[in-house]
Amino acid sequence: MSRIVDCFDDACKKYGERTAFIDIKGREMKKISFNKLSADVDRACASLMAKGMKKGERVVLFVAPSYELLVFMLASLRLGISLMIIDIWAGKRLIRRTLEEYRADYIAVSGRTKLVRLVFGELRRIKDVILIEKIIAENGYEKGNKMQERPSFTEVEGDEVAVLTMTTGSMGRPKIILRSHDDLYRQLDLVRRNINARSEETVAFNTSFMYHFVNILNGYSGIIMPTKKPKILRLFNRDNRLQKLSAQVVITTPDFCMETEIFFQEVEEVYIGGAVLNLYEAELIRNKFQNAKITYIYGATECNLICKTDLDEYINNLKKGQTVLGEAVSGVCIKTDENNEIMVHSDVVLTAYLNPENKRGVVDENGLYWHKTGDLGRIVDGKLFYLGRKDVFVRGKKGDIFSNNLEQETIRRFSGIRKAAVFYHEGKNFLFVEGSCEEEALRYLVKEWDIGEDTVITFLSKIPCDAKHHSKINYNKLKRMVEKRYYRNK
Repeated sequence: MSRIVDCFDDACKKYGERTAFIDIKGREMKKISFNKLSADVDRACASLMAKGMKKGERVVLFVAPSYELLVFMLASLRLGISLMIIDIWAGKRLIRRTLEEYRADYIAVSGRTKLVRLVFGELRRIKDVILIEKIIAENGYEKGNKMQERPSFTEVEGDEVAVLTMTTGSMGRPKIILRSHDDLYRQLDLVRRNINARSEETVAFNTSFMYHFVNILNGYSGIIMPTKKPKILRLFNRDNRLQKLSAQVVITTPDFCMETEIFFQEVEEVYIGGAVLNLYEAELIRNKFQNAKITYIYGATECNLICKTDLDEYINNLKKGQTVLGEAVSGVCIKTDENNEIMVHSDVVLTAYLNPENKRGVVDENGLYWHKTGDLGRIVDGKLFYLGRKDVFVRGKKGDIFSNNLEQETIRRFSGIRKAAVFYHEGKNFLFVEGSCEEEALRYLVKEWDIGEDTVITFLSKIPCDAKHHSKINYNKLKRMVEKRYYRNK
């Protein structure tokens, strides 16, 4: 049986008229109770069943985050319909390959995306289109003015696929990860167990749509807004309705914190994760939430939480020249192999891929599966010290040096630099910096590192980053830039 569906039902029964979702559309703000959410999910289930949709069918989601999407996803989980979340930044090639293998029966769109999908030939070919706003507005189990009994649902097993998620592949090859109903439950429960429990009614703001399901399980009043439109978010800052909401908890990314104005002035707790931060970025976030307790999270798609630490402690360690990601969270074990690669074991670790060649892990002598993260580190007294990416390093005269150490030192040494990327490619070392600094000073730093006086130093107004996580350096893109600029001229 699907535990995630059972937990949702239990939450709705437990919290009843408490606000489950604060829906903000333009100038309108609506508070939706757990009872209303449950009724809307029942209505959406009945509407989908009336359309002939059944367990085992597949739907591609091409929908912006919204209350309607939340209802549609919960209805699909209840009916045993699997969902493929399309991320445009994954690129046409990956989308095409995914749709060829996934073979979706339907595509779900919203008022904002139904025309945009026509731009993508692969999405146009899916002929059965569902407009999610219409699904919720309809009432599939109401005839005339008489309400029928709640529809009966086919039992959904925990090992059935619930959600397929894309990764951008900025650190390697993109992946399509399959989450079963049990996987989804375990991952959401891991998050729930590793954030502070609050007994009182709480407004929680988050920018990751999947994390809103944690809000439901916790009984929080959830708000969700996009992270990629900072100018729009700044307009919200002038709207005192949001100020009056007084969100106590924020679950978000470093990108949101750095790129937007913070309109909740009385935030008590902040949870951030998504990229390894440098000193400039960490202090910028600390200054925006001056009175909040900030927890910094290290994780991976396969295991969304691995380690966590207090941001103030993280900053203090950066100032000492160490990147300390903290201790493993409850329910997760970590270790490093003979090459210093960080490995993680947990019941929540995802192991199923649509493209299985991307699976990276080993089974130990006790039969435990350990996922290999591609990150390097060392563990001292239970704390994880981050060294850098396995495939990103600088070639020094005395051996290879982890790029993260040099990048962090650059930021620590020069206050005018916001971001740095150091790597070896095609026989030469490269240093890219974002911000202002005298090149002569950087040359002196390179000499200290002893990585070669011919290291190429380049100033950029913006270092290319991951399309989804704006603070995560896209080394692949930088290497392509190097090949075009340097080797072509050579």
